[in-house]
Amino acid sequence: MSAFVWLCIAVCLAAAAPSIAAGVLSAQTLWACLFRAGLRRRVLRYPSLLFLIRTSPLSLPLLVVCFAVLPSFLTLEPRQTAEKPDWWLTALAVFSLLALGLVIAKLAWMLISTGRAEREWMQSARRIDSPAAIPIYEIEHPDSLVAVVGIFSPRIFLGRRILDSLTTEELRAALAHEVAHVHSLDNLKQALLSATGILPFFSRIDCAFRSAAEISADARAMQSRISPLDLGSAIVKVARLRAVAPPIAASHLVPDFESSALQLRVEHLQTVLDGRSRSRRGPYGWLIASMLLMIYFVKLPLWLGLVHRATELLVR
Repeated sequence: MSAFVWLCIAVCLAAAAPSIAAGVLSAQTLWACLFRAGLRRRVLRYPSLLFLIRTSPLSLPLLVVCFAVLPSFLTLEPRQTAEKPDWWLTALAVFSLLALGLVIAKLAWMLISTGRAEREWMQSARRIDSPAAIPIYEIEHPDSLVAVVGIFSPRIFLGRRILDSLTTEELRAALAHEVAHVHSLDNLKQALLSATGILPFFSRIDCAFRSAAEISADARAMQSRISPLDLGSAIVKVARLRAVAPPIAASHLVPDFESSALQLRVEHLQTVLDGRSRSRRGPYGWLIASMLLMIYFVKLPLWLGLVHRATELLVR
C-alpha cells in the first residue's frame, strides 16, 4: 500500500479512539441525567432512543469516521503526502483495532451460541402448522420456553408445557408478541448490545432497553387485534413457569430479568384496558435525522475543512 493509504487508515482509526471514549461518556451521562430527572419509566416508551443512547460507543465512531474524517482526508489531503503517523497516533489506532476486534469476537460468539442452541432444539422439534410467516416449533426442553430465536432466519420455539397451559387466545397473543420482536429487529439489537457490553455500568441501560423492547412488542401485538387481557394472562402464566434459556440472540415473551420490568408491562396493559393509552407517535426521529443530514450536505465543504484542520493536528 502507498503511504497515503496507510496514513488514511491510521488517521481514521486514531480518530475513532476518542470517539469511542466520548460515546461511552455520553451514554453514561445521558442515562444518569434521565435517571436523576425521574424520567426512567417515561423513557421506556422509546426503545429506539434507548438503543441509540446505549450504542453510541459504536455508532459515534462510525459517524465520525464515515461522515467526517474519511471524506475530509480523501478530499483535501494530497495523494503524494510525505507525512507519517507519530507513535501516539499509531497507539490510538491500535486501541481502536483492539476495541473493534473485541466487539466482532463477542458478536461472533453470540451468533455461534445461538446457532448451537437452535440446532440442539431442532433435533427434537416438531413444526406446528400455522399461517404465520415465521415457522413455529414445539420443543421438549426447555418445556416452558416462548421465544423467537435467530436474526437472519428467525424461528419461534414453544415448550410443551406452554402449549398445554395457554388457551388458544393466549397462545395467539404470545405469538403476536414474538412476531413484533421480529419486525423490530430486537434480536439483532440485543446481539449488538451484548457485543458492546464491555463495561459493567451499561447493565442498567441494557435492562431498561429490554424492558422498553418488551413494552413496545406488547403494543405492536395489540395493534393486530390482540386482547390485552389475553396477552396479560399469557405473560403471567409464562412468568410463573420460569423458563431458563442460554444467553443467545433471542427475544422471550418473559425475559429473565428483574420483576419490576414485568410489573411495568402489566401496568402498560392496564392502561390499555382503561383506555388511557396514548396515541401512536409520529416519525419524529426520521424527520430529525433527515434535517440533520440535509444540514450536513448543505454545509459539507465547511465541515470537511474543519475536520481536515483537526486531523492535521493529529498528524503533525
